[in-house]
Amino acid sequence: MSNSVSINSVQISGGIAQISVHEGMAFANVAVSLPGKDGNGAFSVHPEYMPVKFFRKGLFPFLRKGTQLVVSGKLRQDMYERNGERISRMVIHAEDVTLVSVPDAKEAKPEEKAQMELPLE
Repeated sequence: MSNSVSINSVQISGGIAQISVHEGMAFANVAVSLPGKDGNGAFSVHPEYMPVKFFRKGLFPFLRKGTQLVVSGKLRQDMYERNGERISRMVIHAEDVTLVSVPDAKEAKPEEKAQMELPLE
């Protein structure tokens, strides 16, 4: 299928739960709310954490714990080794990011500030 068009596209909205910068990329777990039922059959919403890679360094100062955003991108399979074991996981490679709200580092508690500050390269 040489003339095929890629339909690999994903869009999520949620809040950054965890973030780190490594080798010029930002890696984040974005909490996405999923509806479902609890053990009693009642409606509930629970978070699902989606791994996202960001490549635009200009975004890094705004990507911190608590940032609400919409991410559009492509699913990619990342493979790496940890303790001699080969690990594979699906990751969203961000192509378009809309910042919905960014928490103010000045108003954060000291332990939250440490997670908000990213080492910029």
